[in-house]
Amino acid sequence: ADGGDWKFQDASASILEVQNDGNGNAVIITPTSDKDIKFLGNDGGSTITALTLDMSAAGFASFNDGITLKNDLFINNADGSATAGYLYNDSNDFVIRSYTSNKDIIFKGNDSGSVITALTLDMSDGGTASFNSHIRLGDNKTASFGAGFDLEITSDGTNGTIGAPNGNLTLDIAGGFAIDADGGQVSFSDGGTLKSLIDFTGNNVEIQS
Repeated sequence: ADGGDWKFQDASASILEVQNDGNGNAVIITPTSDKDIKFLGNDGGSTITALTLDMSAAGFASFNDGITLKNDLFINNADGSATAGYLYNDSNDFVIRSYTSNKDIIFKGNDSGSVITALTLDMSDGGTASFNSHIRLGDNKTASFGAGFDLEITSDGTNGTIGAPNGNLTLDIAGGFAIDADGGQVSFSDGGTLKSLIDFTGNNVEIQS
């Protein structure tokens, strides 16, 4: 082209152009309004559209199948001013990272037509997790708290257990404290051996050794 553009035309209409942006960078342009750039190939004898760049949607890229990256995936702010976050493998683990200081990682979804924030990881508070609703674990799975798993909550599908395997369990309550056995007994054991219980018979309360 000797300094000019390469133009691919159909009946004098320009379909695709390859240009020099003036700084030695190659630029590929589809000049017709809202016309896409498509990459096609042969997959086992069938023609496939591997990639479509949708020019009616700001160049939105639609891949026909998965995307494999050798290195990190960076996600910039909307204006492209800085990196907002990225996904990468640190040779051991898969990492999702919020790059900007004190900016949270938020998981959103669609709940019957309404956009909800299911989970927020607060980076200005040490990564505190705030769930929008319940946290559910399967049977015989344990929710543990503390670096040494000092508090454990477990359910076997029928019975629930709250344990402090490393030390004492303290209940610090601002209001009243209620135990509702729902017709059952309140028992006290030591090392698995039953020591005493409180039983309710009619209007009577029995404390037994």
